[in-house]
Amino acid sequence: MKHLIHHGYLVTIAANNEKGVWRGHAIINRDKGKFDLHDEVCFPTETEAEEHAVELAKHWVNNHLQKMQG
Repeated sequence: MKHLIHHGYLVTIAANNEKGVWRGHAIINRDKGKFDLHDEVCFPTETEAEEHAVELAKHWVNNHLQKMQG
């Protein structure tokens, strides 16, 4: 499990092994709660799944911030 901060949001990254393939999972935390992102894409390695989950989380945070700015 990995943790990172992106624009003030705490992001927890994990990968789950499901029947021999890996799927990424990100939990985005902020003062007002948390949001779970479950990656639907399968990867052959845990590292690839985690890297993809990081990119998904960053994309979600960036879009969320843009929407808040109006």
